[in-house]
Amino acid sequence: MNLPETITLQPDGRVTSGGVGDFFDTPDANLPRSTDGPVSRGSWRMLGATPAGVHCCDSDMAITIDGMTYTGVFAVLPRETDGRATLTFSAIGGNQAIWGARIEG
Repeated sequence: MNLPETITLQPDGRVTSGGVGDFFDTPDANLPRSTDGPVSRGSWRMLGATPAGVHCCDSDMAITIDGMTYTGVFAVLPRETDGRATLTFSAIGGNQAIWGARIEG
């Protein structure tokens, strides 16, 4: 069983995790470069119809994390604590399931 971890689905389709990674050429050169930022772990995208023309839902998605691709759906479901609508996803790939919920920050 894997431990939970926080990832972020970026608007540009990247999946990132962790804080800011600092990439300095030397310890004395304390200037951020364009590569500074969260660590990229993969990508995500909304799915259209398959090559066979099969399309179930507008919420179909694919997410690739650390080289493994999972397919699933986004859904808005009530949060257990207060019933507030929360964006969630669940997906399966490589005989494993993943799921997540938006964390309000």
